[in-house]
Amino acid sequence: MSALRPPRLHRRRAAALALTALVITGCGLQPDARQTLDAAVGGEVVGDEASSLAGGDAAATGDAAAPDVPGAVEAAPGDVTTFLGGGGGPGAGPRSASGGGGAPGTAPGGAPGRAPGSSGASGPAQPTSKGSTVGITDSEIRIGIHAPLSGASPLPQESFETGKELYWKGKTVFGRKIVTEVLDDTYKPSGAVRVCQEMARRDFIVLGGAGTDQIQACARDRSLQRTKTPYLSAGVTENGLAAIPTYFALSLTYPQQAPLVIENARRQDFLLKKNASGESKWAVVISDTPNFKDAQSSMEAALTAAELPYKTFLTSKSPSNADATSLANELRAYNAPVVYFLGQPTFFINVVANTSNSLYTPVWTGVGPSMALNAVANVACPSSGNRYDGRFLHPYQGFDKAPPEFLKAGGIDDIQLSLWLSAEILHQQLLSTKGVLTREAFMAGLEGSTYSSNGLPFVKITKTDHFGGLAAFSLKSDCSKRQYVTLFDGKPLYAK
Repeated sequence: MSALRPPRLHRRRAAALALTALVITGCGLQPDARQTLDAAVGGEVVGDEASSLAGGDAAATGDAAAPDVPGAVEAAPGDVTTFLGGGGGPGAGPRSASGGGGAPGTAPGGAPGRAPGSSGASGPAQPTSKGSTVGITDSEIRIGIHAPLSGASPLPQESFETGKELYWKGKTVFGRKIVTEVLDDTYKPSGAVRVCQEMARRDFIVLGGAGTDQIQACARDRSLQRTKTPYLSAGVTENGLAAIPTYFALSLTYPQQAPLVIENARRQDFLLKKNASGESKWAVVISDTPNFKDAQSSMEAALTAAELPYKTFLTSKSPSNADATSLANELRAYNAPVVYFLGQPTFFINVVANTSNSLYTPVWTGVGPSMALNAVANVACPSSGNRYDGRFLHPYQGFDKAPPEFLKAGGIDDIQLSLWLSAEILHQQLLSTKGVLTREAFMAGLEGSTYSSNGLPFVKITKTDHFGGLAAFSLKSDCSKRQYVTLFDGKPLYAK
């Protein structure tokens, strides 16, 4: 089932640094995960050979002149591109950083930008440049999200549907309301590619809602790049994604989070936790797949730098219940006080239950976002006799630190909260577009800008680095509530 590897330092591949966002994304690997090309081949995009758009969708090609597209929207020239929210507490919306004495969200000269929270509308402007305005009408801007609404995902599926427009109620962007759709990717890369291609034909932006393999497959699909479709997600793997101009990671990638896993353990005083024999060591459990190799090598490097002994346990890409029992036995025999885990959440829950049955109860830790979801704690706690101790990173704060505006709008869980906070960032990003709002202009506006979440700097995209995450939150399981709580007074850990 699993391979036991001796400690050794792996070289991290030369790739640039990194929502739910989206922010609900690292949900493990599926049996049909595609083998991707190594970065050494020059970032060649791997996608389905039959990925060309059918039906002669000229608007999706990005080659038609904008004057022929009546839905083009005039963005605010020189509008807000930096949101450092100084003085903004929890729930505080991003503030305008532009000059000219205009109201928040309004550019100098009265351009029709709107700040998050604004309900005012602006009329459509005459387009003045070429570019793709697919997904934009006189009254709407369409956004597509793919998520595992079926399949083996442990996520509360209804939360995607009920949470997709929670943030956008009563708000407009350049006089248009935001209309979102969520399509089922069946928790498989092939399903994700299918629905991403479908959304690229009618939605302005596509967001990756869950699954490392699903996100990687959509980001590398040729049709999304041919049509200049912006594809945004939470940070997951960097494998084969650094050279894709239409892909943007809006939180820290797995490799970027590795040093923060160490820092998180140090701050909570379990970095050097000892077992009954007085040994301080870690186990690294990770799915044996190309899309997790960068996470593996970066975590092994971080442990080596911390001078901590460890062993790496590689698990099957499609583990069974028997695999969970076998891995639990191997972990109990190795007896590490701390276990780093990256794989399928359902498999993780099964392993936790098996180890707890043998009274082996380590600290479970790792990168975000998958294991720090309340859907995981809600099962891991009772299945372990409430002995589960999870200390994971997450792109956003837990539900216990939900902004008042979110709760007032009817938010009820952390999936919806992640959608809300990623939408807050997306709102800022849309407003930072200069000139005509096209797909090309939107992506150009992302580069060089910093965006905040709850008043704190959270994402910074540059021309050479589309892995834009800056920080992660520390969440700890609370089995008395069967959920995670946010540590460090709700303040994030910033990557160096």
